[in-house]
Amino acid sequence: MDKKEKELVSKLLLEPRDFKGMEIYAHRGHWNTAGSYENTLTSIRKAANIGVHGVELDVRISADSVLYLHHNPDVFENISFSSVSSKDIDRVILPNDDHIPRLDATLDLLKQYPKLKVNFELKGDIPAKFLTIYVRRINDLVMRSGIHERIFFSSLSLPLLVASKNYNAKIKTQSINYADFDMSKLVAAKVDMINFSYAMSMKRSELIQRAKENKIVVCSGAGKFVDVMSLLDRNPDVQMINTDEPDLVMQVYIKSDVKEGND
Repeated sequence: MDKKEKELVSKLLLEPRDFKGMEIYAHRGHWNTAGSYENTLTSIRKAANIGVHGVELDVRISADSVLYLHHNPDVFENISFSSVSSKDIDRVILPNDDHIPRLDATLDLLKQYPKLKVNFELKGDIPAKFLTIYVRRINDLVMRSGIHERIFFSSLSLPLLVASKNYNAKIKTQSINYADFDMSKLVAAKVDMINFSYAMSMKRSELIQRAKENKIVVCSGAGKFVDVMSLLDRNPDVQMINTDEPDLVMQVYIKSDVKEGND
């Protein structure tokens, strides 16, 4: 962060905003802080501790069909995650000394935070031979956890969301839509939410209105704190925000909430 951006952040932190019931999600957990790393149990704990409404986490599958939190398609350089066994994945030590967490261990941890909502992103680049077991296994684990009511699945792949919905209609779905927008396809797929890019949220307010008219909850992927503040000023109809700087956003959220309570 350069000097100019630091000055802007310092200024924005002092300005309360009207969040209008908007929910704040920590993108890959709260990883942008000391001792943390994305998609780890530590990042989930740190997110919960700063009071966010939810976390967004990525789910991948190993060669022997074990589910893990991991964003990138490779686990080692040029080695696909889905080509590596769980035994070898379990040996990986991340930069913050965490291991790559299994999904079942993640769900166990989430039970300790009953107010924390969870967005599990289903990765559209999963090899085709794994897709059926991937969809079924994540649904089965979530349902067995007993906390499925505060969990939803998102994906860039609409067919993957349809497959999940067909297998288990109890889990809500969110389409990540960063380019093309076809409301008829979203309605046909019975998605409950849509995640627009920051640019689309700022420039295409009519898309947000169309989504709301079809009773689809609108989320924005406004990663940086300054972008979140700009979005609040420009388009307050967004109902959820996914951010990489949840600690800064929550500082303003808490101040704004206290101010509203005193008015």
